[in-house]
Amino acid sequence: MTKIGEVMWTEKFRPQTLDDIVGNEDAVERLKNYVDDPGMPHLILAGPPGVGKTASITALAREKYGDNWKNHFTELNASDERGIDTIRDKVKGIARQGTTGGADHKIIFLDEADQLSRDAQPALRRIFEDFHDVTRFALSVNYPSQVISPIQSRCSMFRFSRLTDEQVTATLIEIAEAEGVDYEPDAIEALARDARGDMRSAINALQSAAIEGEVTEDVVSSIVGIVDDDLVGTILQKAMEGDVDTAMYLLDDKLLKEGANVELLAESFLRVIKGRDDIPAPAKMKLLEKLADVEWRVRRASNPSVQFHSFLADVRVARHLTLGDSYPTEENYE
Repeated sequence: MTKIGEVMWTEKFRPQTLDDIVGNEDAVERLKNYVDDPGMPHLILAGPPGVGKTASITALAREKYGDNWKNHFTELNASDERGIDTIRDKVKGIARQGTTGGADHKIIFLDEADQLSRDAQPALRRIFEDFHDVTRFALSVNYPSQVISPIQSRCSMFRFSRLTDEQVTATLIEIAEAEGVDYEPDAIEALARDARGDMRSAINALQSAAIEGEVTEDVVSSIVGIVDDDLVGTILQKAMEGDVDTAMYLLDDKLLKEGANVELLAESFLRVIKGRDDIPAPAKMKLLEKLADVEWRVRRASNPSVQFHSFLADVRVARHLTLGDSYPTEENYE
């Protein structure tokens, strides 16, 4: 067993076969059809980061080409080399090379291909056509809409979605036990929630936590900023009762000053509000609308304290909304 931190766990536990891929079963099953198919088309694997796109295409190459798969597989990061000159020179030079060992085609994998410039993409489309007899392209993208239609029409699309918390949790437990790391189940679940379906992020966070020894909630909290739904519920209740000063104090002292992840904080408010049956429907709708605005702003580097304080003030106002009512006047507070 290697020392923690000596080898990146994302690489050590990278899936070796398509059967090892976690989640996105439909996309993975479709990819399996190309293991023995010499007529494999160009591919686009679309979805958010950390959901298995790179792992899937790498596993496909391993199964398709066997022990010599690296001789038939080239990976390039299109966000690093996104210009037309790279496509015309480097990518074209690789694409035109013949295959070896009796392989029908080689695979060029362009990661983050949606970052290719608008000048580079038409050039790539021409390479698709010119070297179709010896090369297949696989493109990994976060946003397929950023890929021009002539490329999309020449590819088979595979859509990957975020992994569930349960899928991420199960994988983290497997890795922790394989590495002999002691852990608290609640801590592992917290890491999974924080990752929001990104397996790579979750594994990196687990490795960081394991360096401290046992993976506990306190250790995880210092890494990812755990948000306690019960505390958020208390803050919400204080604001609803009109004690906004106490609500703001708890928000600042117990969450923001402790380094709480503001995206997780917004998600916690979402869960708590949705679970409150005593909040009238129009008030709940208003709060969720405001919460969405808060999350959008903090994602764009707005001051989270200002944004969440404003939200708590709106909680006090929205609590008094009923069907047909407008915002309350001062008389409502008496």
